Amino acid sequence: MININQLCIGNCVCCTISNDAGVYKVISIPNWEDVDDSKFSITKEPKIVIDRCPRQIVTAQELRPVIITRKNIVEYCSFIEMEGHEGFYSPIIPKSEKTRMRIWFYKNACMFSLNTYSTVLIKGLHHLQNLYSNLHDQELEINL
Repeated sequence: MININQLCIGNCVCCTISNDAGVYKVISIPNWEDVDDSKFSITKEPKIVIDRCPRQIVTAQELRPVIITRKNIVEYCSFIEMEGHEGFYSPIIPKSEKTRMRIWFYKNACMFSLNTYSTVLIKGLHHLQNLYSNLHDQELEINL
């Protein structure tokens, strides 16, 4: 399950009701001001609209994060593997910043380092998309 307050339009997610292992984009979410987790039961949970899924209107309980791997960080996000360092960087990061702002893996966990002192655990592709957008003031392009 993904907490509905962590989702933004354009986030990539997996859906448990789909027969394939596809990745879907969030098209619509309920108004943030109207979402109060304490007021919704399972039957009254706010609905989220995703693209290309057989049933496009789903609940947050039916969504799962897209796990970030070394393969899909390059395939989906067009990140570049760093030479001489462990990790990956975004093509929009200036050359001087590549060793400071990077994605790396530690014991199968995906981490984002802003510098040597600040590291954030990335729990799924939607987290990376939100973090990237906040830091770079532009959306992370995802190639599905």
